[in-house]
Amino acid sequence: MSANSRGAAARSPRHGLLLAAAAATLWGTVGIASKMLPDGVTLSSFHLGFARLAIAAPLLVLFSAIVLGRGLWAIGAHAWPWIAAVGVLAACYQFCLFVSLEQLGVARTALLTVCLPPVLIAGASALVWHERPSAPTTGVLLLALGGLMLVAGSSRSIDVVPGAAPLLGVATGTVAAMVFALLSGLARKLARRVHPLQAVSFGFLVGAVLLAPIVVLSGPAEPTVSWGAATTAQLILVLVYLGAVPTALAYVCYFYGMQLSQTATSGITATLIEPAIAVLLAAGLLGEHLSPAAWLGVACLSFATIVLGLEGSRCRRSLAGDPVFSSPRRRRLIRGRAGPVGFVAALTRDREVCRAQPPSPRR
Repeated sequence: MSANSRGAAARSPRHGLLLAAAAATLWGTVGIASKMLPDGVTLSSFHLGFARLAIAAPLLVLFSAIVLGRGLWAIGAHAWPWIAAVGVLAACYQFCLFVSLEQLGVARTALLTVCLPPVLIAGASALVWHERPSAPTTGVLLLALGGLMLVAGSSRSIDVVPGAAPLLGVATGTVAAMVFALLSGLARKLARRVHPLQAVSFGFLVGAVLLAPIVVLSGPAEPTVSWGAATTAQLILVLVYLGAVPTALAYVCYFYGMQLSQTATSGITATLIEPAIAVLLAAGLLGEHLSPAAWLGVACLSFATIVLGLEGSRCRRSLAGDPVFSSPRRRRLIRGRAGPVGFVAALTRDREVCRAQPPSPRR
């Protein structure tokens, strides 16, 4: 291997980590951006979710057309129902996310929707495979559950959301986390059939189409003050930002970051950076301050996320050298090309591959 090749190989993981961190940073600004609407302008969760998907989908389709060329349309008929399912889940996720942001605040919604999916998948994996989790895994899951209760049960940040219904916020945030976990599982399934950019581009397009009739029936936003040019410009800027930057650009950054790094480190980094950015921005711009008990819950959730991610990484490394998984297709499965939908997909796939591993004679 030449010096240039070695240098490029060494730079790729670093570049991948930087891209994943950039994507997580952008995702962490979604909640703050949704709070930057002009004074007197109120948009429902359906309006915000539709705007985010409707703006991001054409941009992602355009980018995918540049990258894939005519291959963008090379999608078998058997894959379209799964892409439609991605669209349904994406629409549901956007609605639940913005309801939770409205009722629970930015900081706790970010912690709930980002840190809970890995825990849900770890627990669901044990149920699906009918295997009792190990004592360390059980301890981590219980720790994460306790952390979640501390974060969700903290009442200090409720007063910054006038007229909030915290239980509704917790419920919709939990549903959003569950939907995200299902969305990641679909991404894993589609990764064997279509390119990840195809799945997310057309999936978001389907989601926007599904939300459009609801937005039309609910009527336009009703301003409490007269709109001027400045108000209209600010509204357009916020909506375009939501769709273009923390959605389209962020997914592209994350996709290429995971492709370059092909390790769990980038996924774990993204999982921890996103809520950290959201909490810091919410504290600095919105005055949302977590209580000491909530910070203890944050520490518990972060520790559980790291442990679960490293567990999947160790499993992937141990299987990579097994002759049973030496075929190119299975190597792709093990390496973790989960696509842009999320790091949680890698966790799901790792557990599936681990359960599929036959007993080794050496054991």
